[in-house]
Amino acid sequence: FMSALVLSLLAIVAIWWLISRVLQQRFAPMIAASRQASTQVSMAEPIPVLPTSRQDEIGELVGSFNELLVTLKQRDDNLSRERAMLRTLIDALPDLIWLKDEKGVYLACNRRFELFFGASEAEIVGKTDYDFVPKELADFFRQHDRRAMDKNGPSVNEEEVPFAADGHCELLETTKVPMRDAHDNILGVLGIGHDITERKASEAKLQHYRENLEHLVEARTKELSDTQFALNRAGIAIHWVDAKTGRFLYVNDHAAEMLGYTVDEMLQMKVPDLDPNFPEGDFSQVTNTMFAHGTAHFESALRRKDGTLIPIELVGYVFPEHEGQIGRFITFITDISQRKSQEQVLLEAKESAETANLAKSRFLANMSHEIRTPMNGVIGALSMLDDQQLSERDRLFVKSARDSARNLLQVLNEILDFAKIDAQKIRLNPQPFDLRQYRDWE
Repeated sequence: FMSALVLSLLAIVAIWWLISRVLQQRFAPMIAASRQASTQVSMAEPIPVLPTSRQDEIGELVGSFNELLVTLKQRDDNLSRERAMLRTLIDALPDLIWLKDEKGVYLACNRRFELFFGASEAEIVGKTDYDFVPKELADFFRQHDRRAMDKNGPSVNEEEVPFAADGHCELLETTKVPMRDAHDNILGVLGIGHDITERKASEAKLQHYRENLEHLVEARTKELSDTQFALNRAGIAIHWVDAKTGRFLYVNDHAAEMLGYTVDEMLQMKVPDLDPNFPEGDFSQVTNTMFAHGTAHFESALRRKDGTLIPIELVGYVFPEHEGQIGRFITFITDISQRKSQEQVLLEAKESAETANLAKSRFLANMSHEIRTPMNGVIGALSMLDDQQLSERDRLFVKSARDSARNLLQVLNEILDFAKIDAQKIRLNPQPFDLRQYRDWE
């Protein structure tokens, strides 16, 4: 019995060894190809494909394995392209972009951020703010990093920082957002710095301008009663307009007379009722665009009560809501009908002068041509006379007369050329020539 048991065990071991050897021989190429594919995927090299000559289960397994390798390669290529596109996009952005871990160590940054530290991304990654900026500024950065992580949401602050690349300073609006993994664990902080230097300077100038404008409008409002008569005499129309509805709150006498209305009639109207060029839409939205800088200066046309249009020039100011007073526009309007008529007269005079000048040029061209014809006859007659039996003294007179006639003909030709240019009748006659004859090569 023991002998049979030992023989059975030996047989089982032999069969197991034989099967393992066969499987090892069958699957060894797949294992080697898998390892090679893993290396070549990371190196962006073509993946080898196993031969599938067998038609049994092993052949199907090899075919599936080949398809798996191709799919993995395609996914890796797509991922590489997406990463390259994302990197190009991040580097092209004008904002500073960086990524830190929870300890403040840099993990990545874009090219704009490289200018800030004056170092390449390879030199920045793995280091902290303390390696590039003074300790006070680094502490400031770290404080806002912690605030963003503690807040568990975007943290926005303004900071003026110097750029190590060229030494200039920028005022940045920095937004920091905590980065978390799938288990809500803090991975680090994503930062975006947007340059607001010009915007802040513009806002400061605009605020200063608005303050000056408010003082100016207040002063003019106080003096309105004293200057009302003078403005009416000067031919200036004044409108106070509700900034929300466009309804007239006040008009002076000249404003009503200029359009043929009474003051009471105009106070029942709105701006679009008089200005056919006024854009359609909500009045406050349209005027917010027109008075975006606090003032407006443009030309338009207003419709009179009889339906005729008169050209006008408008200068307007914004008076915002203040201490219970509604927001309004104060506009000063001048009738420019006479100026437009004078401009039209000047335009017509200019066109008339240009027409006369063109006629003069054409006349001069024709006259030069008519004068040149008899001059050719004179030159021809003098040439024939020169061929006759003449004394030396007579021949000298003929030569002098012929030379003078030719010089006069040359002057006429030049006048004719200028006349053709003015009359736009000049024609170029291309001719071959040797450039070396017209240049001193030495």
